[in-house]
Amino acid sequence: MKSNKRTLLVLDWGIGGLGAFKELRTKAPTLNLLYWSDSGEVPYGKMSETLLSSRILEVLDSAKKMGATEAIIACNAASTVLPLIHPPIPTIGVIVKGVEKLIVEKNADDPKTHIGVIGGRRTIESGAWSQPLIEEGFKLSSKIAQPLSAIIEKGLHDERSSKPTFERILSGLDNVSDLVLACTHYIAAENIISSILPNATIFDPVQECVDFIVRHWIKDEIDGQGSSRFLTTGDIKEMEKSAKLAFGLNITGQVCAVKNSK
Repeated sequence: MKSNKRTLLVLDWGIGGLGAFKELRTKAPTLNLLYWSDSGEVPYGKMSETLLSSRILEVLDSAKKMGATEAIIACNAASTVLPLIHPPIPTIGVIVKGVEKLIVEKNADDPKTHIGVIGGRRTIESGAWSQPLIEEGFKLSSKIAQPLSAIIEKGLHDERSSKPTFERILSGLDNVSDLVLACTHYIAAENIISSILPNATIFDPVQECVDFIVRHWIKDEIDGQGSSRFLTTGDIKEMEKSAKLAFGLNITGQVCAVKNSK
């Protein structure tokens, strides 16, 4: 059998992409993973389209020099600009594969099909989720759920005190048949979201991206356990703390600093 020379970059502004990292580590244990948290930069959702496109290319170029051979953009805001750039390595974002999965699996002609989407402001206002689904004939409702990421990073998503915020944001989505989590943080709060919208099927696009990677990018049988590297342009201690609080992932002592563009 061959030794694994492939390294997959998992890119997010913060720690939301660690959900994708955990799924990949479970489903592709022999794959080398490089996680890049870009929290030392301006939040991706607040960057202009031009600046965000430039930053994603900058990170992909740097990761390629570190040995990355493919990449998953585990961030919906960053995924909105992928159609505008030419990545230096094969790259997928969480939106396109998620939309493709919904179109194939769901029936737009079924009156019971009503897709809801919650995400950050850039993601929702870009129409990257809603436009292709509406064009396919789906009934769709979208809501900006900006405060949820901060709640999850603080580990407060299972606290009773946070439920009113979730209820306020999810109000008006009671009749959706499927709810798209258009922010990679939100899967950490699946329990509380499901308790508020018990009739909605939760759709996490990260799952489809991971399955795509396993099906199409990992074909050779290989030996051993893949390596895991964690980088951040932000505060190492904050990343370690949020990883534990949000995803139960202990990466203390494993995170290395990388310079941002400032």
